[in-house]
Amino acid sequence: MLKELQKYLKDKPKLLFFGTKQTIKQVKLDKIKEVFLAKDCYEEIKERIENYAKFSKMQVKNLEQNKDELALICKKSFPVSIIGVLKE
Repeated sequence: MLKELQKYLKDKPKLLFFGTKQTIKQVKLDKIKEVFLAKDCYEEIKERIENYAKFSKMQVKNLEQNKDELALICKKSFPVSIIGVLKE
């Protein structure tokens, strides 16, 4: 799953949303096709995303990396617990 995220970061970075508020907003608008979650993502957020996924065709992918590791991979200066991928 990490390789898939890295491919988006390299080839289609404009399709990515970082952060809970931004991603959940796009999920509610049915504009997200998949979500990547850090392994230490807050349980409340994880449950919310999984509930939204039940009512849409969105895929939820749980990563082995924690928030800080994702921040390094995504070259962000803040912890990254959730990443949304826009539908094309």
